[in-house]
Amino acid sequence: MNFTEPPRIAAIINTGVFPEKVLVSAYTNDSGKVVVVAINETTSAQTVPLAFAGGTAPSAMVPFVTAAPKNWAEGTPVTVTDATLPMALEAMSVTTFVSQ
Repeated sequence: MNFTEPPRIAAIINTGVFPEKVLVSAYTNDSGKVVVVAINETTSAQTVPLAFAGGTAPSAMVPFVTAAPKNWAEGTPVTVTDATLPMALEAMSVTTFVSQ
């Protein structure tokens, strides 16, 4: 098999700086779905507004959370307003947001 990395998309935080120990990456797949992976390495929950730059932002994204004791727990869809996704990140978690 030949594996290639999906294309990254521009994603920026509204304040210009991510909180320390919060890592974010965003991608698109061949069918146009947007995937944002956010890692919160802190011991407290974080709320991070993520603004999409360039292209068309999705209208909503579904979070999937992995954190003790959850494993890929599907959450309620989050509305993207004015090209901004309000990411609620649990402490010590990996949250994957997938466009609908």
